[in-house]
Amino acid sequence: MSGTFSSNDAVSASGFDPGAAPDWRSIAPSPGRLCFATPQFSCTRNERDWFLYLTYSASDKPGRVLRRFAEAYANGAPIPFIPELGEPKNQRRLIRPADRALFSFMLEIETSKRAYGRAHADGLSLSAIMRRFVVDYVRRERAARASEGAPVQPKPKRMKGDRAA
Repeated sequence: MSGTFSSNDAVSASGFDPGAAPDWRSIAPSPGRLCFATPQFSCTRNERDWFLYLTYSASDKPGRVLRRFAEAYANGAPIPFIPELGEPKNQRRLIRPADRALFSFMLEIETSKRAYGRAHADGLSLSAIMRRFVVDYVRRERAARASEGAPVQPKPKRMKGDRAA
């Protein structure tokens, strides 16, 4: 019978034999084997914009810088004190909802566990701690660039989702 074929003779569009594919399920990541976590923290839009401007203008990646902060904290680095933010449990650290920006980054699961564990042991929030590292970074970078005479004033750009305060 020309023009007809049995479904057993079918070959997939890619040309692979459908019955010869290896079982991938045994090697796929499971929730217990994922090697990254995605911590999230809040900061103001202004803090976020300065952080992004300074990291990108230094040819660095924000996620890489945040990972360094989290690793340093997990390894025992002191939390930067920012007088305007007060102590991590102080109400002055709260951000108005209209000015809040959420930021997340990839972090190795073991480092994430240590960072969250230390924050929990200290009775603090990893979000508040990461915000302090970001604000400290922005201040140090701006001061260093000002002393070098490099321009440090970015032109603020509205981001998708930003609203007028």
